[in-house]
Amino acid sequence: MRRNRTENSGNVLLACFTFIFMCSTFFNQLVLYKAVEQITGATVSLKGTVSITVMPACRIDLFEGWNYISLCARPANTSIKAVLQNIPYRYVMVWNESKQAFEIYSPRAADPPFENFDLNKSYFILITNNSLLSVRGDEFGDMNISLLQGWNPPTWPYLFTANISCYLSSIADKYRYVMKWNHSSQEFIIYSPKAAEPQFTTISCGEGQFILITDPAGAVLCYNKSACKP
Repeated sequence: MRRNRTENSGNVLLACFTFIFMCSTFFNQLVLYKAVEQITGATVSLKGTVSITVMPACRIDLFEGWNYISLCARPANTSIKAVLQNIPYRYVMVWNESKQAFEIYSPRAADPPFENFDLNKSYFILITNNSLLSVRGDEFGDMNISLLQGWNPPTWPYLFTANISCYLSSIADKYRYVMKWNHSSQEFIIYSPKAAEPQFTTISCGEGQFILITDPAGAVLCYNKSACKP
């Protein structure tokens, strides 16, 4: 009888350990096995899988309403459906500098005027709920963007905040205004080189911009990453 009671107690103890093992996290499993080793003197092996998710550096906060953004990485697939696959959006708009007018993409349109992101441009996106856009891809290096007379929507390609003077010097005397979008007030804010107190002087990761070129011959906007990086 004593032997049976001892065996039954051992079975109950083993069942308890098994239940805890099934309900615990990987870390708690390790602690449990160490305790078993101390009690029984037996060596217990532990097998498990540890996964690591690497978040892309290009992450852009999107807010309900219109957002004006630049992609801060080079996605392998530049289609709007691929880049915005997990984003609740209604429209994407891009400025056509040749026509000086917006073109509109809708995921519901049978024949939209464009279907891919041009990595040299900024885009308006109408968001229905606050979201986080993560773009996987290589970082941008130095780059040049050709601008026409009139309004142009060049991208801001980098992951850091910089003073806009670092690239506007390449188009000195050829532009009149730079505009960014304020998502809170849903309106543009304006920089003028002639203003004593412009509304902004920096641009940050993910922000889009408009630049008004006054030179009839156009201009070439030159981004030098090392010169802009703080």
